[in-house]
Amino acid sequence: MRFSVSKPLMGYTKDGSGDKTWHVIILGVDKDDRYLWLDVKPEDGSVRRSGYFVNAYTGNAETIESASYMEIGDLSAEEVENLFPSRILSAFPPPDSDYREPILSDVYVHLSNGGIYKWDLNPEETEPEWIVTLRSERGGEIAPPLTDFDISHLNGSTYLATNVLLRNVKGAAYLDTEALVILNLTEIEGLSLEERYTMKVPPGQEGTAATSKEDQPYLLVVQLELQHGVSTTESKTVLASPVFIDKRLFLAFYELSRQGMGKNPNYSMISRLYTFLFEPMMGAGNVQHLDEAEVVDGEILGDYFDLENLEAAMMFVDSLGNLVLLDSEGNVIGEPIPTGLELAQDEGGGTGPYSDPGVHLVYWKTS
Repeated sequence: MRFSVSKPLMGYTKDGSGDKTWHVIILGVDKDDRYLWLDVKPEDGSVRRSGYFVNAYTGNAETIESASYMEIGDLSAEEVENLFPSRILSAFPPPDSDYREPILSDVYVHLSNGGIYKWDLNPEETEPEWIVTLRSERGGEIAPPLTDFDISHLNGSTYLATNVLLRNVKGAAYLDTEALVILNLTEIEGLSLEERYTMKVPPGQEGTAATSKEDQPYLLVVQLELQHGVSTTESKTVLASPVFIDKRLFLAFYELSRQGMGKNPNYSMISRLYTFLFEPMMGAGNVQHLDEAEVVDGEILGDYFDLENLEAAMMFVDSLGNLVLLDSEGNVIGEPIPTGLELAQDEGGGTGPYSDPGVHLVYWKTS
């Protein structure tokens, strides 16, 4: 390993007797620029197994890739990885899984070259399996992740939500676009290897429209731009990774945008929180208008909230299941937004659904 990437992932598998084996999964790059994974024993730091991410279409091990963006410039392969590092996540098993605990059966990886993999570590000697490779539709460059991603299981399908950087070309103007991308991984795995390798992500329309073409119902894009046609990459902050809660997708970002040049340009400062029901939008049209939301009787009606002249710096879910935005000084801005997440509120104690008392392992997800 020449250098490590992402953050390590720690978890466990079980053998036929139910005994746990703990793992630390480390992603890295070797001297030949190939992505490398290590399965490390946390007890002593020794390497249990190692391997590469092999693309099923090319038959080759994935490598870090250089890229060229209009606003950032030309980046070497290592610079791409440093700026937009690969990401790894262990998702809770889907409802039809044999596992009902946070076992390492559904590990997902989004590489900085746009490749997405899944990995079930519970059977012995398994390796990551390639799902799809994402590139920008108009610029043709790789689509690296900007933040961590999230996984959700809904109505028999597995969805992935990620924020990516797209090189976009529109007419004579060259724009880099930050975009929220939602993928139906279950449908994508049913495509041919060539379709999965050559998949291109469109730039989307603008921040109040979702794009999911009828012939691509497995791909939805929302451009993270508040001003249509205005490049504001340097004045935008995506506050956190996208988060699936119940049937909604939550994502917050802040943008300071400018219209006009010269001595009197117009500036606007907005913090936006997306809260839309994503599944009905998959494959429902190239331009699906999103509506500004409100909370009525504890329910969200609409697709996004805008907070004008406020700069949000952090997004989190509080102990009541509400989504809260904070400014740079830790002050709550706006009103907490109900997510529909129901957290245990048993004031009488007890062991909940467990039949025996004591300490039990539960699943925690961090963004």
